[in-house]
Amino acid sequence: MLREGDGGTALDLAVRCGTAEAVRQLLVLGAADVTTICGMLPPGEFMHARVLHIARGSVWSPATHHLWPPAFKAAARALLLALARDVGDAGSEGGDDGSAAGANLACLPAPLLLRVLQLAAAPMSTWVGADGEGWPATIAMSTNRAVQLHEHSIKSPSSACSIGDAPVPTPAQGEVLVRIHLRPVNPADVFSIQGVYPGFTPGGKFPCTPGLEGVCTVVSNGPGASKFAAGQRVVGAPFSTIQGGSGTWQQYMAVAEATLVAVPDAVSDDAAAQFWINPVTVYGMFEVLAVPRGEWLLQTAAGSVLGRQMVQLCRARGIKTINVVRRLELAAELKELGADEVVVNGSGERLVDRVKELTGGRGAYAAVECIGGDMFAQVASAVRASGTAIIYGAMSGLSASFSIPDPLFRDGEALRLPVEERERVCQAVLGLLADGTITPYSGQHFPLDQAAEAVKLAGAAARGGKVLLED
Repeated sequence: MLREGDGGTALDLAVRCGTAEAVRQLLVLGAADVTTICGMLPPGEFMHARVLHIARGSVWSPATHHLWPPAFKAAARALLLALARDVGDAGSEGGDDGSAAGANLACLPAPLLLRVLQLAAAPMSTWVGADGEGWPATIAMSTNRAVQLHEHSIKSPSSACSIGDAPVPTPAQGEVLVRIHLRPVNPADVFSIQGVYPGFTPGGKFPCTPGLEGVCTVVSNGPGASKFAAGQRVVGAPFSTIQGGSGTWQQYMAVAEATLVAVPDAVSDDAAAQFWINPVTVYGMFEVLAVPRGEWLLQTAAGSVLGRQMVQLCRARGIKTINVVRRLELAAELKELGADEVVVNGSGERLVDRVKELTGGRGAYAAVECIGGDMFAQVASAVRASGTAIIYGAMSGLSASFSIPDPLFRDGEALRLPVEERERVCQAVLGLLADGTITPYSGQHFPLDQAAEAVKLAGAAARGGKVLLED
């Protein structure tokens, strides 16, 4: 039981023990005079933006609360007090003791309370207007930090990225409001920023937000949506929303419930954030190619995240791989993952000759290719008669004797994932991630507001794994 005299430590105790009773008691203490809390800070500092801005670059959670400075803790508590008072004024018939206000506040969704605590690290202007109006309860989720494009840029995609605020969407019929926590910087995201990716076509509507995937938690369900509970981790494929210019490089999205999949506890955030673009693609190509056990699969860009996961899956299924890379130092890394053969492009060794030598003159059973340019012709010549080569990217250019986007987005329906197969494939891929058959290859994490720096690093040859944006 918390006592009123414990006001200075109530927040600490509540988040430390995490019990419903402790949280309820903390909220009941919302009746305390806010000036009492302000008195914990040096004179005049509570209204100073620096106090509320002090931990802007961090993400609050109960596990990290003890690391935050006393000024932040007091500011967070003051926000809770103000929110409790506002809720009481709006709908409570309780007396001055504030018990009814605390009870009402306790009924608010947990994500809203979390957002209030996060707002304690934001400038005062974020939640109090210049005219003095705007209580936290009415605007606690009105801020949606987003990476915004005001133009496309072919030559310098990083310079096109800026950070701004967008409205928090309201979930419509059959939609779910999600909070995105972690998202990768994929080559397709860079193509989106450049304005050449057919899966991101905002039609000149700026500002727009890129981002094809990420791991989220459910905030609330719209009408007719009930499959997922608030706080549940999910990943989604809301590609129609993303194509229109509202991608995952923001804090909140409203997406169709049917596009979401629950993330098992055994799958890390890093793995879940990279779920769709690489693991699902690997699994889909694997099924389409149907390479028999003991046969050879040829792949380019084998040092990429997708290439590494293809090596892991082929090894688990008894399929031999010939892996084309740009740098010799990647050979040892791929061998450790289970690669059978590694060919360094540009080393003077002809790819077709090497493949024929390894396969007894027959050629590879199948191939996956994402370089483009002249590489596709070499790959096609290295595949056996009646073999299959899949093009899934264009890392060196958008043509390979024909326009790559055309077959990928117009004539490639047979290689797209049918809706009725989505659940089966998703569960299969999540299982592979959960048991470690395929693993993420994660690199540096950047805060969302450093997206420009993240995009720069993502374009580097030796970046040390997939670059991710967190918030």
